[in-house]
Amino acid sequence: MTSQRLMFIGAVIGFSAMLTACGGGPKGNSMPEMDNLPEWVMNQPPLCGVGIQKFRGNVGSAKSFAESSARKDLASQLETRVKSMIKQYNQEGGTEDGDISEELSTQASVTLTKQTLNGAVPKKSDMRDNQFYSLVCLEADALTDAINSMKILNNAQRKALARRASVAHKELNEAMDNYDK
Repeated sequence: MTSQRLMFIGAVIGFSAMLTACGGGPKGNSMPEMDNLPEWVMNQPPLCGVGIQKFRGNVGSAKSFAESSARKDLASQLETRVKSMIKQYNQEGGTEDGDISEELSTQASVTLTKQTLNGAVPKKSDMRDNQFYSLVCLEADALTDAINSMKILNNAQRKALARRASVAHKELNEAMDNYDK
């Protein structure tokens, strides 16, 4: 074997060992505890966003970051723009010692959310296993007030939006009541 081939094999083994070592968290677990999450984290009510922040000794910071993350989650449900690019490179060749193949794939994406959230308020919060959880939902009453104050809508459009917001508020209250049972 040539020295280049030995170096290539050594690099592959080293890279594989590095990936294996970085694959797990504490005790080899890569997933956080899933059985101790608040119910609403995995089953979000409609018109709500969930935020999670690691608790690092400051409840105020954890709460603020979790609520901001929940608002971002809610905003991305309403409107999201995604730009994505995938580049792939493949080269093959041969030498006296055998064939070689080289591949490289890269992916880059940008997700943008721009949304004004009138009436988004924290509904629930919880802290478990050093994680702060926050549930932020759109308050239909505040949303209705915001809709009514819009100047670009005519009266019929305002009434229709207010009616839909009222129905959504009723559904949200029913869903929240069912979570408490």
